[in-house]
Amino acid sequence: MRTRSIHAQLGLTLVLAVAVVLGVHSWVVIASPPPAAQMQSLQSTVLALGDPLQASRFGLKSEWMDEVPSEMESNLISNTIAEILRVPRERVRMRWMSEKNSFSILRAGERNTEAETQLPRVLMLVPALPPFSAALKESNGERWHVLSPVQPWLTPWQKQLVASFMFSALLLLPFAWWAASRLSKPLRKLAQAAQKVELSSDSEQIPIEGPLEAQQLAHALRAAMQRWRQQSAERIQLIAAIAHDLRTPITGLRLRLDPLPDEEREPLLADLARIEQMVTRALEYVRSDQDALQLEPVDLTVLAQDGVNSARAAGLPAIWSGSDEVTITLQADALSLHRALANLIENAARHAGGGEVSVRQEGYYACVEVSDRGPGIASERFEQLMQPFQRGDRARTARGGFGLGLSIAATIARRHQGELRLSARPGGGLLAVLRLPIHSSLVAPDMENTGSDAA
Repeated sequence: MRTRSIHAQLGLTLVLAVAVVLGVHSWVVIASPPPAAQMQSLQSTVLALGDPLQASRFGLKSEWMDEVPSEMESNLISNTIAEILRVPRERVRMRWMSEKNSFSILRAGERNTEAETQLPRVLMLVPALPPFSAALKESNGERWHVLSPVQPWLTPWQKQLVASFMFSALLLLPFAWWAASRLSKPLRKLAQAAQKVELSSDSEQIPIEGPLEAQQLAHALRAAMQRWRQQSAERIQLIAAIAHDLRTPITGLRLRLDPLPDEEREPLLADLARIEQMVTRALEYVRSDQDALQLEPVDLTVLAQDGVNSARAAGLPAIWSGSDEVTITLQADALSLHRALANLIENAARHAGGGEVSVRQEGYYACVEVSDRGPGIASERFEQLMQPFQRGDRARTARGGFGLGLSIAATIARRHQGELRLSARPGGGLLAVLRLPIHSSLVAPDMENTGSDAA
């Protein structure tokens, strides 16, 4: 099947829409009876001139004016009205609302003065005349009572046209909705797939479907993913090669330090171990976006308690302050979440002397909280400290951190479609929250290995 471009599909949709509108409009105009012309009864006009309260009853507008409108004149119709009302002709004026109005009987009366005597009787028999306005002067000669037909906002013919366009719009609404959905669906699927792209993702998850432009964009995204993977692999190979090559001189330096006295050798050996650990942690960090998540049902309460027990076994002060009765289960990678929690506990232990761990539910999200009573961190540095190799201050550098713990925990949360939030704890200290969606849309392996160093 040939793939059409968005340009072609939009053009075809517009042509079809115009054809539908014109077709329906033409059908309404041709099939519907022509609207009746607006007419006015001479009898009702005479009655309304005699009794102004009757004007609205006959669809006429009644006004009182000091001067008669200049366009009004005395003619056969005004004379007829005067004859019926039995008033002098100079007290009555009229004018046609449209100059196109013409009545054969009136034209005949204008040519034959004898017909004027019969005209009142004839006009009283005519059911209606074209719209006209009429004016009657008061008997005291002070004001004029002017009657004119109420002009509707839309004439019958205009109402018929509006009805045809509204009917066309109602017919087009389902078609327009279907066309818009059909054109936007491939782009929406492409956007949703792009949001879930990770280094470990398969390029096949980028769907190639829909209009030609959407397919071209999908091919470009797949190619970008391949280049991204290649660049990441090259970066990992470079760091791995550096880490491997550093082991030889580090080993040589250790051997050369053996003859030194213990008080001189021990600090130098500690520095060498620190250098080796730093390279290892950096390698773990760059690999964190490539390893796949092993998804399984995870009870966060059990996982958090296990993280506290593991921290205590490693000599880190950690307290479980949550409720044992809270059970929150979600699809996640237990190992990576355990490492993220270990990073947060280690961070609290190193910089605040210990942390408290708890689990709670917040709407559709599960929250694993690690709080401490340390000196805290300025709020403007929260986002910065979740970036790699960022430390709170120089004092933290001396305490053994590499600035990767919070960034790795944030990466784990993000790859579980959640986030890591830092905030000031009421009363002093820091509150770190792993916020994870309970009903996640994760369906593919994502990541497994991440480092466990603290910030």
